[in-house]
Amino acid sequence: MRKQKHFLIFFVFFLSFFIPSAQLKLPINSGFQSDVETIIKDYPNSFQHYIGEELVANPQSTDYLSMLQVNGSEECHITKYPAKGRSRYSFQAVMLTTDDFETAKSSFHNFYKQLNNLSVHIGSGWSFQLQGAYETPSEEKKFTSSIFSADPAGGEGIKQLRVELLMEYVLMEWKIKVLVYEKEREDDEPGEIKTN
Repeated sequence: MRKQKHFLIFFVFFLSFFIPSAQLKLPINSGFQSDVETIIKDYPNSFQHYIGEELVANPQSTDYLSMLQVNGSEECHITKYPAKGRSRYSFQAVMLTTDDFETAKSSFHNFYKQLNNLSVHIGSGWSFQLQGAYETPSEEKKFTSSIFSADPAGGEGIKQLRVELLMEYVLMEWKIKVLVYEKEREDDEPGEIKTN
């Protein structure tokens, strides 16, 4: 009887190395989430820590290579928009290019789940979660966008921050992009009055 007991203990111990554990695993940030959080942390600095070499200069904007490449992205760049007073910057990561709508739709939903309620901590002062409504992609629409903003607890310093997940049909392919930018003003907020 004792031999059987030892054998049973050895057998259970042996199996524990080869059978994946069914333990409850806490969700952890993926590389994608961590990289998006890193970019958002540099939003107050206009992404200055990640601006690389100049790619394209246009009269309205200049594109730069991003020195931070979001995990799983195909390409990332930062765009500078010159403006009176101060220039504005945006970050863009192309996450997927495919000719299959169902693959794009599934990936869009997966990226949405990773961005919605993403906790962001900027220094010792700001901590907030991204919140945004899900929009279901449609093959007929050719363009779908879910826009995330900081929850009200984020404070004044990031109230104009927007993170946008978009899926669009371009040149016979579906593209999924993540953008981080500053919303210029509310739709009902008056613009600058020009005088001659």
